[in-house]
Amino acid sequence: MGIRHFAHQTVILLIITAAAYASAEEDTRSVQADFDRCKSTMERVDRSIQRYKDIIIRLKQLSRTEGDSASRTGASLESRFDHFRGRFDRASGQADKIRDDLKNIKGPSCPSCVSSSVNMYCRNAETLLNDLEEHIAKAADLENRMVDRSTHKDAGNPQERSESLSRRRIAIDSIIGLRKLQLDSCSFPSAKALWLQCRINLHKSDSLIASKDYVAGGETLDIAELLIRKALDVCGNR
Repeated sequence: MGIRHFAHQTVILLIITAAAYASAEEDTRSVQADFDRCKSTMERVDRSIQRYKDIIIRLKQLSRTEGDSASRTGASLESRFDHFRGRFDRASGQADKIRDDLKNIKGPSCPSCVSSSVNMYCRNAETLLNDLEEHIAKAADLENRMVDRSTHKDAGNPQERSESLSRRRIAIDSIIGLRKLQLDSCSFPSAKALWLQCRINLHKSDSLIASKDYVAGGETLDIAELLIRKALDVCGNR
């Protein structure tokens, strides 16, 4: 009777232990799934940081004709970029630690230890993305207003119009220089087509501006800039 009772208790203990470990494995998978989802959000943050940087480059070009106020605004936006970059870098360090913790989980209670870190990482990812998108919208609105002022101011002066278009061309070249590897290696057919059309329109714009057709040259440059932005969106968001 004692042996049977001991055997029965042993079986129950084994069942409980197996259930505990099965539950732990399920918890681990759940935590890993949450972490993977939030890593995707952080990847979007990384792309948005680059978009913000691209806008700052263009704003710095435009601010050369806008005076001290625009320069101060550009400096403020650039400092926010450094702030976002720092937050992203700290989140990357946090992600590295979480990866190590997930690899080393042992026992039925450990997933809960990592879960709180993952939850914090996820909150940081969402907050950072929202803050970043808000500042991108503000910077893009400022850029549009500065372009409108520059276009209006330079419309009646061929020399200033030429210089304005030249600054815009330099800003586009800066973006291409930073992202050319991404554009050239992007495998999406639609992005390849957009990038090709961008280069065609840039060449056409250069020819029009060289022949002093500043209106058509500016319109073609607008198209080229729109095409490169769309190409980068396709490459970065898929």
